Amino acid sequence: VLMVAVMSGSVPVVREVLAVGGSDEGIPVAAYRALLASVHSEVMELPFLERLTALDIAVAKGSQPLVELLLQQRHSRISETTIFLGLRDVDVLITLILARGTSIVRDCRFPDGKSALHCAAADGRLETVAVLVDICGVPVEVVDSSGQTAIDLALMNGHTAIARFLS
Repeated sequence: VLMVAVMSGSVPVVREVLAVGGSDEGIPVAAYRALLASVHSEVMELPFLERLTALDIAVAKGSQPLVELLLQQRHSRISETTIFLGLRDVDVLITLILARGTSIVRDCRFPDGKSALHCAAADGRLETVAVLVDICGVPVEVVDSSGQTAIDLALMNGHTAIARFLS
């Protein structure tokens, strides 16, 4: 029920579900492909994603009020998936950082060895790249399993302003 409430995007509805003991056990991705596509089309392409939590859905929707509400709950765990989805909205990412500290982002590595910085640089998200480097201290020189840095990925994707920022 909590997942459906979060999908609705209504803070009062989510608050009510939480008040009556709604829990977040996650949704198996394979069972909810149509639901996931309505949240965020890129979720379908994540090879490391097995389950989504209510917090993941709120982050994917870019709903800062829902993210803040769910982070107040002790069971809301921030995973690699949460961070990946948060890279698309710098305000939501900052909310995650304020709630749990910079190390959750700085130390995050995806199964392919990429850091949050690799992903943000490849996607051309300069503001997010600046937060990751300047606030979280994500190292610029980290290489992924293919031996590429965030600068390499920025250049490969035509994001020269990001490559200059990171140099």
